[in-house]
Amino acid sequence: MSGREHHRALKTEVVDRLNAGRAQMVLGALQSGKRDKWFTLHVNPTSFSTAGLQPTDWLAYLGFRRNDQCNFTESQRCYSREVPQEFDLQQFATAFNAGFGYLEKRKMGFAVFCCRGPKDGDFTSAGAEAQRDVITQSPATAIRP
Repeated sequence: MSGREHHRALKTEVVDRLNAGRAQMVLGALQSGKRDKWFTLHVNPTSFSTAGLQPTDWLAYLGFRRNDQCNFTESQRCYSREVPQEFDLQQFATAFNAGFGYLEKRKMGFAVFCCRGPKDGDFTSAGAEAQRDVITQSPATAIRP
């Protein structure tokens, strides 16, 4: 999958949408020509805590890019990435919540990601673009960078 635009094309449509507890998730289809169609996943976290690992950290670690002008989510902001056409949104939502829940229960927080996550420990929009090493043992392997 290439690094194409996640929010703008000649034609955009919502393929699927669900509220997954920790986040609103939207599967979008974008098209710029007859044969140029791609799919993107847009996730808007809806739960936060005052300390520790946040859903936004988990999304950045999984290779999502932050966008503050998203036309797919209700809040107009999201973390997004390109996904294959056959992407299973429900399976991803289950894996995303299970993976994040696993890290919360283990109280691993940033300690795990600082060693294996984006360069310089930056989990904001810039850090998501840096190289990362995916935790392949996690239940969140429904999607890989």
